[in-house]
Amino acid sequence: MATGPAAADGLARETVFRTAARDRVWVLFDQAVSPGGYAYLFVLDGWGTMGCAVTRHFKGIDGFARSCEERFDAIEPLRKENVRTAYSYMNFTINNDRKWSNPPTEAPLLAGEAGGYQDYLFGLGIRRAFETGRLAARRLLGEGVIVETEKQKDRQAASLVGRFLYESSGNAGLARFARQAARKDFRDYLMAWQRPSAVRRLMLPLVRLAWDRRGPCSHRPPDHWCRRRPITAPPPLGETFD
Repeated sequence: MATGPAAADGLARETVFRTAARDRVWVLFDQAVSPGGYAYLFVLDGWGTMGCAVTRHFKGIDGFARSCEERFDAIEPLRKENVRTAYSYMNFTINNDRKWSNPPTEAPLLAGEAGGYQDYLFGLGIRRAFETGRLAARRLLGEGVIVETEKQKDRQAASLVGRFLYESSGNAGLARFARQAARKDFRDYLMAWQRPSAVRRLMLPLVRLAWDRRGPCSHRPPDHWCRRRPITAPPPLGETFD
């Protein structure tokens, strides 16, 4: 099953437009205007994308997006044409242990965000979708995938701990994050945050306890952990026109 997300664990509002402005890649970290998330502005070859992603206060997404746009315009105003706006959301869960059952059982045939496979730290899930889709196909062919599925879960756990640190550190922590990133190769720095480690494994039970949902949810995996949050309906997916 690869049906995409079933519940909103993160929400983004994204605007695509035409512009004559110069190329750029800007990212804004500020918990006041993108709580639990970040904003971004990309311009390449006359096309621009401005987005605001949050993991809290979903009902305020339109106001947060306007505030982020004002922050970017304060740096350098952009003239936008053919503006189109859309919403998207992401799922994150951690499947509970199956490898110690008797006999061991394989993971369900869920790929991508239908199975909660997502980098919860930065919301980057395309690679996870391909990897878990490949595992589901191998299982359909009768191959064993328990070991590789457990590796996926380790990555999920690392990104959950990273997400907890990201949200709990506030803007002071984000400032330290930016300073450290400026002194290193940015790609390597981001990858290090996503790798499983002994410290993250020690922190995982505490994070799961602090954020654990006790009650029903809309996620598809049959036996999983997911984050406690108020039940709110995200805006309809798809495209709207300004």
